[in-house]
Amino acid sequence: GTIDATPSDSGTSWVRLTDTLKGGESSFHVDRPVPTWGNGDHIVLTSTDYLPSHSEEVVIDSVESDANGTKITLQGKVQAPHNGTAYDFSNLPATSGPQDDPNRPATLLSHRLETRAAVALLTRSIMIASEGPTPVLSDRSVDHFPADSFYGGQTIMRDGFSTYQVQGVEFYHLGQGGVIGRYPVHFHMDRKVPQPTIDPPFDGTYIADSSIHDSMTRFITVYATQGLMILRNVGYRSSGHGFYLDDATEINNKLYSNIGIESRAGVDD
Repeated sequence: GTIDATPSDSGTSWVRLTDTLKGGESSFHVDRPVPTWGNGDHIVLTSTDYLPSHSEEVVIDSVESDANGTKITLQGKVQAPHNGTAYDFSNLPATSGPQDDPNRPATLLSHRLETRAAVALLTRSIMIASEGPTPVLSDRSVDHFPADSFYGGQTIMRDGFSTYQVQGVEFYHLGQGGVIGRYPVHFHMDRKVPQPTIDPPFDGTYIADSSIHDSMTRFITVYATQGLMILRNVGYRSSGHGFYLDDATEINNKLYSNIGIESRAGVDD
């Protein structure tokens, strides 16, 4: 898809729930078509109450269209409640409530506040994972890495690269707990990165439509780097921080429609 798109457009990386769930349901509808989602894909529904643990990972059985829109059927059932309606204040006087954001998503009607759960895709066709001494390859029914060790792999981009363009990649069980500079995706003192050009056509430097989950430390870290595009990425379950800018020299970076879900305290208990 398009790389540098509308800031509020999350594409099919994550969407919004349109059915209110009480727990126990095995299917629901979302607010747009998701043609790249299918059987066996892992998704996460975000909490819409005060309990972070109500964000839950589930597995898709099928995706189809019906009279109510895009229907997702699960291999199991949801366990927690999830709100599927926006807060409607359209019946109040026109001067009441906040003004509509001109950049709001097309799926959010006028005079509404977004209170619907997000439904985010974790599975991608390319996976970078910590495997440990006994690789389990593509089997997602078991953990790829013993999380109690908190010492996984990392990717780091240092100053001087000519091209970095990543789209549709799953970063799983990466990062090193409690170790500075060891993160799943780390732009480290890259200064000004290669920018888009028209002739020859070049889309610039970006990470887009990817997922970073079950991270030992953070999702994406940007340190002393300018001119990145970080677009429509899903972060789920991190120890300490999520999408992280380091020392206030990170300027002219575009962070569009990324979602961070359940960043947990980086503490030793």
